[in-house]
Amino acid sequence: MNYEDYHTHPINKIIHVICIPLIVLTTCNLLSKVKVLIGTVKLELSEILMLLMLCYYLYHSFLTFIIMFFYFFTIFITAYIWRLKKNYMYQSLCVFIFAWVMQFVGHAIEGNRPALFDSLIQTFTQAPVFSLSYILPFRIH
Repeated sequence: MNYEDYHTHPINKIIHVICIPLIVLTTCNLLSKVKVLIGTVKLELSEILMLLMLCYYLYHSFLTFIIMFFYFFTIFITAYIWRLKKNYMYQSLCVFIFAWVMQFVGHAIEGNRPALFDSLIQTFTQAPVFSLSYILPFRIH
């Protein structure tokens, strides 16, 4: 089953289009404290995850890679600006929890279970792409 098949109700779609970027954004903030040393370069865990996801998109579609590069770049810059605030971790945690709760509310409205329960990898790779479905004039995959 495709990720889109789990999200057919208009209210569920809108909830996901708003909440998925919020989850990606707050995940960046929450993982910003975890640093990984690769050679002489210290990267945040969120940066490594974004790079891995971009590699996944590049493998599947150059167009998707380009679009998601700008998506993640925007998320990363927004997260960086947010982290300039003193209490960004608490705010990020609150928004993270709220966004997840809202997605489950969306699935209750939809009347089905989240794709997360059937395919974790598919969910984490396709959800950000799905969240762009209302603002792009064409379909990406």
